[in-house]
Amino acid sequence: MRIYKMLAVTGLAVVLSAAGILPAAASDEEIENAEYEVKTMEEDLEEVRGTIDTLEEQKEALTGEIDDLQGKLVRTISGIETLTHEVDDLTMQMEQTTADLVVAEEDRDVQYGAMKKRIQYLYETGGDAGWATVFLGAGNLSDVLNKAEYTQQMYNYDRNQLDEYLATVALVEALQTQQYEDRSALETRKHEQEDAQAWLEELLEQAKDEYDDYDAKIAEAYAMADEYQALIEAQNEAIAQLIAAQEAMGVTGEEAAYVAQQIVDSYYAENGGYVNNGGYVDNGGYVNNGGDAGYNGVQTAVGGGGTDAGYTNTNTGTSAGNYTNGNAISQSSNTSSRGQAILAYAQQFIGNPYVYGGNSLTDGVDCSGFVQQVMANFGITTQRTSWGQETDGQAVSYNDVQVGDLIIYDGHVGIYAGDNQMINAIDEAHGIGYSDVKSGQITSIRRLVEEDAPAETNTETYTEDYAGDTYVETYSDASYTDPAAADTTASSGTEMTA
Repeated sequence: MRIYKMLAVTGLAVVLSAAGILPAAASDEEIENAEYEVKTMEEDLEEVRGTIDTLEEQKEALTGEIDDLQGKLVRTISGIETLTHEVDDLTMQMEQTTADLVVAEEDRDVQYGAMKKRIQYLYETGGDAGWATVFLGAGNLSDVLNKAEYTQQMYNYDRNQLDEYLATVALVEALQTQQYEDRSALETRKHEQEDAQAWLEELLEQAKDEYDDYDAKIAEAYAMADEYQALIEAQNEAIAQLIAAQEAMGVTGEEAAYVAQQIVDSYYAENGGYVNNGGYVDNGGYVNNGGDAGYNGVQTAVGGGGTDAGYTNTNTGTSAGNYTNGNAISQSSNTSSRGQAILAYAQQFIGNPYVYGGNSLTDGVDCSGFVQQVMANFGITTQRTSWGQETDGQAVSYNDVQVGDLIIYDGHVGIYAGDNQMINAIDEAHGIGYSDVKSGQITSIRRLVEEDAPAETNTETYTEDYAGDTYVETYSDASYTDPAAADTTASSGTEMTA
């Protein structure tokens, strides 16, 4: 056990060095301090996760106190308020970009005119200030040197003028791009705002038919919308803290486990042990370098050393199989095979155009249309608008988000792709592509895909003798495959309008 403790500490040091938390050559005190720092960061992470879950529960409890229709009213009223602020902000940003562009274009034109005149004066007319005239008119050597210095000054001036002009041209081009992106974002938000208002009107008409105390119910919905919005803002602040803390950690749990396994492999290789995808080592342990494809995971020695001692190794792998034959797979641990299939299908359409109201994954589609068409390929029916999709499936916390889940915003929706990214139909300027989940204020996460069933476990034990030593291995075969993942039959789904 002392060896394994030493390896664990060494492995931690390597991981922390890779993360930039600890220098490569660290003392015991530095390792101890780093361990404390990581422990503190992990505790902070757990605290933030707890906050996210608590706010999710409060949000669900708030809407759970009222009926489904009133809950939709609360969410929509809150969303319209958010979209109104976003439209106002984007309008101001658009106006500022346009004003900056006008100034930059004026500067560009003035600089171009000045350069054109100078070029004509120096090179086309050959004026007295031309470079050739300066040299030809020089007298003695001292005069030539003075003229040469003057010529260099003229060159530097012209070079600076050209550099300034090129910088202004680049600024104009950047502002033109920014203006196009601002306009696209603003138009998209305005469409989302219109959709939200239409959705609200539809809900209000429904409320008139259902509520005898209509005015009281609507007043209550508007009052609760403020409380709901406060919970949304607090939850998004916690999500931002969670993502920042994860980024600060630098190394994910999977990466840390992989690095630790390499430390184990290296140690036994240097001390005469045989390591090759599972092998017996003379100095008291068995190392499986990640396991065969059927035994995903890391096997760790539990028994002690000695001629007659048994070595019992328990496979700790799961059906996720993040490590196969010692090689780390870049894959989120929070995923399902069906979710991965959905993501793989959606990725085919990256770069295709965004068209408001469109339903074609190739010729043009908007955000909710993109989600509906992608899900329909797997026989999953969703509503047509993001406001409707907010009630599809079941709600989950961001702590439990997995690939294939829907990330819902006020008037927008995307499909979670892992690593705090989503794939979505963004706007006219960007088309279908990836976005950071922090690009907007998340209002809900919906799961339309069932999680994979737990891995089927077949436990086997066998005993063999190696030069008089007895070795016993127990492992679990985690080779379960979700049969639903093979079902990719295309379906048009159910088309709905806002």
